[in-house]
Amino acid sequence: MQVDAIIKKIQSHIFPRRPRVKEYFLDYDPLHCGLISRPRFARSVHACGVCTLTPEEVDALADYYEREDGNIDYRTFVHHVDEVFGPTELEKTPMREVETAGASVPPAFIPNPVEDEVHLHAVMHRVALLAKTRGVVMKYCFHDFDRADSASLIVPRRSGKITVEAFKRIFPFTKEFNTDEIDLIIERYLTKEGTIHYQALHDAVSDQIVTKQEAIPRSDLIVRPDGLTWKNASVSIIDKLQAKAVEKRIRPRDYFKDFDPLRKGYVTVPKTRTVFSIMNIQISDAEFDQLCGLYCRPQDGMFHYDAFQERMDEAYTLHGLEHYPLARPPMISPDTTLVARKSCIGLTAAQEKQVEIILDKISVRVAELGMPLKQPFQDFDRVREGHVTMNQFSRIISTLDLALSPDEIELVGRKFCDKGNTTLVNYLDFIQIVDPIDPEFALAVKEQSSVYVGNTSNQYFDKSGKVIPVV
Repeated sequence: MQVDAIIKKIQSHIFPRRPRVKEYFLDYDPLHCGLISRPRFARSVHACGVCTLTPEEVDALADYYEREDGNIDYRTFVHHVDEVFGPTELEKTPMREVETAGASVPPAFIPNPVEDEVHLHAVMHRVALLAKTRGVVMKYCFHDFDRADSASLIVPRRSGKITVEAFKRIFPFTKEFNTDEIDLIIERYLTKEGTIHYQALHDAVSDQIVTKQEAIPRSDLIVRPDGLTWKNASVSIIDKLQAKAVEKRIRPRDYFKDFDPLRKGYVTVPKTRTVFSIMNIQISDAEFDQLCGLYCRPQDGMFHYDAFQERMDEAYTLHGLEHYPLARPPMISPDTTLVARKSCIGLTAAQEKQVEIILDKISVRVAELGMPLKQPFQDFDRVREGHVTMNQFSRIISTLDLALSPDEIELVGRKFCDKGNTTLVNYLDFIQIVDPIDPEFALAVKEQSSVYVGNTSNQYFDKSGKVIPVV
């Protein structure tokens, strides 16, 4: 008796149900030596659920895997059975071509041959055409009457089979086909148990339905060039990332180490892209390519994040400071993160002069009205982000009655666009110019909100200005 045929029979039962064959043998092998007795081997094989195996086939398996001491090597048996899911120890043969899981399993049902194959082909073509036209899925029509071992609403196990009477009653196209044509379909998909294998019918109908993918209409975003120049365009990508790291108080090396377990200081380019996504640092494709051109080694294209981190650390300290004890490291100031926080539009000299004239008009008008200019802007800025849209900025400036054209108002708004777009206007910087706070008033507010500090006596001079002697 051929053992390969028996293994394939077991695989055809194991593959659709996905049990772990090894688990049925472990209870009889407490020492995990991989060997069990012949009776226990037969009991474990039957426990897998393969009820179609005869005692002769089980004995043939036991004879094939029997060792010299009379025990059965069940590990080799499990290894041969599990090959239906894919080859094992693939790391030893990395160039091996791997078939899809279950490719070696024979089909569970082979359609029966009929006398009039031409007529059957025409009938199946009509069934496929009607299913496609009416949007009918054949297998869903028969699921409720499935003849499975545990067919119920709680255990929805599908065997793909149904009785002949139920098939005739539930067939969705009884009006379009006569009795002889339906009997021809039944003859084609009749099993040995006398049931109809509707799953095979569904697969045959689905194979004949050729669905042509229609092109999905697209509307690509094509940004119209506005001809504007941004001040941050001349800033290098290193300075931008350095400002971003200082603003967020992050050290990129800590994130790169998660992808470098050997601490070699190098990671791949896709992992570098992932690190920037984790740090929530937005970087364009062109800037990322520029960064890779600076820190990727030419041999294999690995990103040298150690050198990149040293460049980021220059915002906090100086390398080799122990060699220059009198050197002063740079102190972090608001200007350090200015590149990361603001991206303003570069105006020409003529535009700057025109904006200055318009700002003087607005400043004089605000002083005449004596109105707080900050309140109208905060009415549109409920979350107090310090920005309003260009339309809201135009509405507020129009209420000052300065006889300014929409182009002039837009020019003033672009002066204070610092988010890298022409949509949001920083009204706080605008108010600081047209309606500045009185320095004395600002000092009074600062003193009022500061902590009280009482008068302290001088430890070196008395009230008359004489030196206090040391006791």
